Amino acid sequence: MKKSSNTSRNTKNLQQQLFRALIIQTFIPLIPMYIPISILFTFPMIGYDIGQIGLIVPFTIALYPAIDPLPNMLIIKNYRTAVIQIFRKCFLWASSCKVDVTLNTIT
Repeated sequence: MKKSSNTSRNTKNLQQQLFRALIIQTFIPLIPMYIPISILFTFPMIGYDIGQIGLIVPFTIALYPAIDPLPNMLIIKNYRTAVIQIFRKCFLWASSCKVDVTLNTIT
């Protein structure tokens, strides 16, 4: 007996994209947050001096909010096409916009 599905192919595809993005978003905090902080606390307990390497931890923690939304922007098709269109418009506008440095005018 085969069950019929009431969800469309587009809805299923979107759900799969959201699921993939969610899985990747669960692993993102490992690299910039959990691993560096674990090293920062564990190494001194076992007798290793980490020295200046410990200064990278605040940087990686500050970097996390910028990295976290990237899977959504890259995996979900609608977001990806919107981001690509925005970059194309920005670069096309920048290439067509000529700045005269001597007169400080835009032509």
